[in-house]
Amino acid sequence: MAEMEFETGYNKGRNRSEIEYVSVTDMDTKTVVEKALLGNRISYFIKWGRTHFFSSREQAMTFIINLSQLELADQTMEALDDNVKSKIRFLHKKSERKK
Repeated sequence: MAEMEFETGYNKGRNRSEIEYVSVTDMDTKTVVEKALLGNRISYFIKWGRTHFFSSREQAMTFIINLSQLELADQTMEALDDNVKSKIRFLHKKSERKK
């Protein structure tokens, strides 16, 4: 039997149902994605990428959603403008959040 561990409050157990959904690097695209997700009542949180002080790379922002909302999120992103979609990197991978 699979080991499942849950704590009260937030789900801090081993049974994770979150996926890293999309990643963006500019604030305008982040705002559009946020409004689209919120408009369709899709809950998310953003994992901010690390940058070094002298790095010229832009900071990546990864949207993490619940796996149960994946289909609705895909429909939401499909409805976005092609110009916005070209700035979004689709990840669809299991979240690797630390405890």
